[in-house]
Amino acid sequence: MVITFVFLGYAFYETYFKGKSSKLNKIVLWSATVLVVIVLTYTYRYTLLNLFTF
Repeated sequence: MVITFVFLGYAFYETYFKGKSSKLNKIVLWSATVLVVIVLTYTYRYTLLNLFTF
């Protein structure tokens, strides 16, 4: 999981701070980010529900 965040962070760094951004890079980067968020939400959905249940 940590490795995934390291790769995503590096991809954002390369794309936005070094200027190596093509349209495909941005599409792949945002798709990967959305997939990671969906997987995390699905995996930890019960924990998240318990946090926000009063």
